[in-house]
Amino acid sequence: MGGEEALIAPSVGTIAIIGSILETFMKNPKIRKQCLPEGKFTYPYTPWEHKSEMLYRAHRAQENMKEWSFMGIPLLFMFSTFAKRLPVVGEYEPIVTLVCGLAIAHYNRKYFEGYVESADGRIPPFKGRTNVLKFLLFGAVGSITYILAENVFGWSK
Repeated sequence: MGGEEALIAPSVGTIAIIGSILETFMKNPKIRKQCLPEGKFTYPYTPWEHKSEMLYRAHRAQENMKEWSFMGIPLLFMFSTFAKRLPVVGEYEPIVTLVCGLAIAHYNRKYFEGYVESADGRIPPFKGRTNVLKFLLFGAVGSITYILAENVFGWSK
């Protein structure tokens, strides 16, 4: 693959990740209606000042998802860019990249749902998402190291 086709897997993964965040924004009004008197929204929005733990946890889950996802998206693209140069593994890069993006989106959804229910409910999806991001990080670093060894130091297949 080359050109635009090479960007399909990380782009679809990115759309899924951002979609999982936007999905939580759609769920928040329902949570707010359950937790606030008459479901009233005040501006500026200060969910930490309300006495509702559920509303506070929903806000914290969204913040966490945004922070981690926007660290993960560049990793998804770095992995996709450099892993295709690895022998054997490289031919499966688009599938692996796509699965990683979809897995992050899945764990984001589960993280939000778990955290809204209880603080402990967020732990399993948090660990799952963290493991996917570790895989992408180590895969990108390993791929870059391989390319450097191959090109700069003259090490070849």
